[in-house]
Amino acid sequence: YNEARNLVAEDTYSNEELLQNNIHFIQARGGALYNAEGNTTFGKDTNVTFKGNKAVSEKAKGYGGAVYNEVFANDTGRVNFLGKTTFIANEATTGGGAVFNKGVMTLGGETYFEGNKAPLGGAIYNDTGAQMTISGSKVAFRNNEADLGSNIYNLGTVTIQGVLDTMSVNYEPYTD
Repeated sequence: YNEARNLVAEDTYSNEELLQNNIHFIQARGGALYNAEGNTTFGKDTNVTFKGNKAVSEKAKGYGGAVYNEVFANDTGRVNFLGKTTFIANEATTGGGAVFNKGVMTLGGETYFEGNKAPLGGAIYNDTGAQMTISGSKVAFRNNEADLGSNIYNLGTVTIQGVLDTMSVNYEPYTD
């Protein structure tokens, strides 16, 4: 949980150090990372995997199976993934199986989404007024599930620069 703080990861980490695995949050926002009014940056040398996280609740709507990013009145709420980021088998009960963005987000470097699911935005839900930039050298979406927007459900602004590949031949799936 990051509220009005700066979280920066610039060094190279092993998968064990930044692997967010099978975390289930009952507040139903951001199964592994909830960023509210903060600035969270994973630098270009980081390798982050979000696997099997859930934002689920019987009483509340679940958003962002792995990551929930929110901006408030002071115009902060930024998350930057600049290295290799993998989202696998994350789930939300309402929107953004892997990522729910209600702020400003950058997906750079290599980004892979596989097997994430939510009714709206199997991989990504980009909310009204939100800004997302996808500018990685390799970006792959595979087997994400949703009623609307199996890969991206967009109500804000999404800018795509560089390679976007839904069936990338360079994609190496995560294995235990």
